[in-house]
Amino acid sequence: MSSDLFGVRDALFSLKCLVAAMLAYYIALRIGLPRPSWAVLTAYIVSQPLAGAVLSKALFRVLGTILGAATAVILVPNLVNAPELLTLALALWLGVCVYFGLLDRTPRSYIFLLAGYTASIIGFPSVSAPDAIFTTAILRVQEITLGILCASLIHGVILPQTVTSRLIARVDAILRDAARWSADTLTDRPEAALDRDRRRLAVDIFDLHQLSIHLPFDMARLQPRISVVRALQDQISLIMPLGAACLDRIDQLRTAGAMPGKVEALLADTRGWLLSGPHLDAEATMLARRARELEPTAPSTWSELLLANLLVRLNELIQSHGACAALRTLIADPHAMPPTEIETVLRRAGHRPLHRDHGTAIRSAVGVATAVLLLCTIWIGTAWPDGATAALIAGAVGAILASIGADSATGWKMLVGAVVATLFCTIYDFAIFPRVTDFVPLVMVLAPALLLMGGMTTMPPTAPYALGFMVTLPTSIGLLDRYSSSLDALINGNMAQFAGMAAPVISLTLFASVDGNIRARKLLQVTRRDLARRCLSRAGPRTERWLATMLDRVAYLYPHVARGEASSDTLEGILADTRAGINIDELRRIRGSEGLADADGAIGSVLVAVHDHLEAAGSSAPGTGEDACRQLDQLLARSAARFPQDAARALSLALVGLRRSLFPDAATPLLETQA
Repeated sequence: MSSDLFGVRDALFSLKCLVAAMLAYYIALRIGLPRPSWAVLTAYIVSQPLAGAVLSKALFRVLGTILGAATAVILVPNLVNAPELLTLALALWLGVCVYFGLLDRTPRSYIFLLAGYTASIIGFPSVSAPDAIFTTAILRVQEITLGILCASLIHGVILPQTVTSRLIARVDAILRDAARWSADTLTDRPEAALDRDRRRLAVDIFDLHQLSIHLPFDMARLQPRISVVRALQDQISLIMPLGAACLDRIDQLRTAGAMPGKVEALLADTRGWLLSGPHLDAEATMLARRARELEPTAPSTWSELLLANLLVRLNELIQSHGACAALRTLIADPHAMPPTEIETVLRRAGHRPLHRDHGTAIRSAVGVATAVLLLCTIWIGTAWPDGATAALIAGAVGAILASIGADSATGWKMLVGAVVATLFCTIYDFAIFPRVTDFVPLVMVLAPALLLMGGMTTMPPTAPYALGFMVTLPTSIGLLDRYSSSLDALINGNMAQFAGMAAPVISLTLFASVDGNIRARKLLQVTRRDLARRCLSRAGPRTERWLATMLDRVAYLYPHVARGEASSDTLEGILADTRAGINIDELRRIRGSEGLADADGAIGSVLVAVHDHLEAAGSSAPGTGEDACRQLDQLLARSAARFPQDAARALSLALVGLRRSLFPDAATPLLETQA
């Protein structure tokens, strides 16, 4: 997205939004739909800069609209004589839909969101005319579907911005960010710079996932294979915990004065390779070989074990960056043959599970349902003529706010946009529209305001104002099948519109807004309970899925850290838990391996002790973890004594990594004495 208000890309997008909305309006008028404003509003809501994003959401929005209409047809005739029960049923349906919509976090979520507020749009106005509910449902479905189809057509045909082109450009930027992050972990960079790079990379990973969701719907001639994109996601996800592990080991070794000069030279050369644009080339092979050659053959001290662990993780980091470069080539050229080095990476690529925040979903669902119930109570209690309008607007706005994860500040900005739209509506209704006698002049007088607001939607700082403006304008301005204007109707309608927008903003602020630090602590507790379950799980380790979930949690938490609502230390905590999960999977994988039969019981005991520690850490009263740390040290001493064996080497590396992730402040183990 461009930051330039008058950027060509933003201007083109705004123009296409206007064309889609006016096309929907024209067709609605021609076929005699009574509420063409819903088609106009829908065209703006579904519009996205990327054609593939519009198309991916269009199908699910249409399905959700049909489901919501069917729900209204079922509920209204059966409960119209019991307005309290009807109100409760529609509010509960909306809340349930919002809940499942927030849990999904893919384009499929629009099925639930549209099903929720479409039932409100159709159901509440039909209370006064329940015998016409089927006709009303059909008309609303036609109007909303028309807006969806027009937006999909215009954005998909007129100079479409493909997901593939955006993906390639974004991948290039992400790989540069990943290389910078890795390079910074290998040198003495200030903590602030490392934290900034860490945040940027977390957002990059999230953005890559969001783009990949829309890739199957893209209209590009040559689309990358989704398996290649998912493999790239897996490798970039590996880079962050690997870089963090290298940073930790380097800091420990330098502090202890135990960093060999040859390793320092290797780190400098690796950093130069990263900053020059890493590739799967001869230099990468040479760097990996040097890392293997510098590994201590028989480490007997904690510093030597740290050094061995550093060199192994550095080797893995180099390989991940090389794989990323090769996968980037496959994304740009889908017909290219993959190098043999990444065939295994491609085979392992799979579905990326996302973090599900049930707490936020429940609170948001309760907030939206409460807003609707409140307005319905006022409507029923006072016989408010425009109460149905307020209730349906509250349902639609509440669902939209919840779906975008809007905070209270965003909601209030939307209200400001709605107030500005109200002023525009007054000017249009009484000063401009009486002089407009044809469709073309109507488009011309609407174009300045709509083009400006359409451009503002592309920029995060102004997008909430533009969204409030767009939600208000089509329905308040009187874009119906014929012109009519009444000051009383305008005032009452605007009051209902404002109440319908204000109620969900206030309700979501009260119910869904949670202090960022509390949210961060709960996320850490959930992560540690997940780690505890991994210790004793009988299912095979699936490290890639674990990484995907953890990095999604990082991206999920990032906005709160960026706004200063949560401590940046939480990101480091999530990364430490990510590394711990990788090490736990390594312990589970090598347990029972040939050459470690006599240590099987000890490994099991360590996993049980770590499980108990993590269970306590995931509770409100975490323990010290002394028993788990002691058992880790005892097993580490045994494995270090026979390190040259492959199985013992793998065990030592996993134990060192787990100890540094879970107990970074523990005293240095006395391996020689224990051995």
